[in-house]
Amino acid sequence: MPQSFCNDNPELLITEIQYHPHDEYNGGTYFELFNNDTSAVNLHLWKILNRDSTVNMTMEEPYNLESGEYLVFPQNPSMFSSVFPDAPYYEYSTGITFPAEADSFGLQDKFGVTRIWMSYGVSSPWPEIPDSTGKALELDDYSLSPYEPENWFAGCKEGSPGHEFKACDTTSITEFENYFSVIPNPFDDFLTIRSQKGISITDVRILNGSGQVVTIPVRKNSPESWYLNTATVSSGVYLLEIRSKSTLFYRKILKFE
Repeated sequence: MPQSFCNDNPELLITEIQYHPHDEYNGGTYFELFNNDTSAVNLHLWKILNRDSTVNMTMEEPYNLESGEYLVFPQNPSMFSSVFPDAPYYEYSTGITFPAEADSFGLQDKFGVTRIWMSYGVSSPWPEIPDSTGKALELDDYSLSPYEPENWFAGCKEGSPGHEFKACDTTSITEFENYFSVIPNPFDDFLTIRSQKGISITDVRILNGSGQVVTIPVRKNSPESWYLNTATVSSGVYLLEIRSKSTLFYRKILKFE
């Protein structure tokens, strides 16, 4: 039986909200919960509240969220895990689809006490996120109030669920495709990268959702052409990093099962 933890007023934070996922890399809408407390919190029988403060979902399965850990609550767990296989997530749907408009939701503990009530906006003073980017709202400073719009920013394309914000894809697709071709994408057992304008490529890496380098065989055919053997890479969304002598380029890439 899982250990039970008692914390009368746990310091839990909503740290990411995805209300407008990218059409191409669509993991659905979700929110991210972070345990900012010094002890674990047992979320058994906690409830997700919708915008009307009514219960949308009860966490029937015991789940201990350790201090410093993240947990993602997706609207569609199957869709989410296919895009973000490395992210920790609750395996049952919240039943809440966040609209691309101002909305609210909350978390209630097993005693019926509402511990979090989160309202977000989509226009100033909240960060404005263009429809095409798939960026998520990210909490900036965990020591400041998560209820102030100024403490949120537009983060990674397709979000960064399940871990703290890291450097991510800031290169526009148009800019990237002006300089490089990546074939195929979505990919399977291999990737070929070619420079479109004679830019010498000095290094190529694939990063997973946690920002870790995925170790794969890489062959440099020429300074303008690289071949990556991706047969052992698991399905999901990754960040392709291409380094030249003067700059870095990033592009989201996708592997299906």
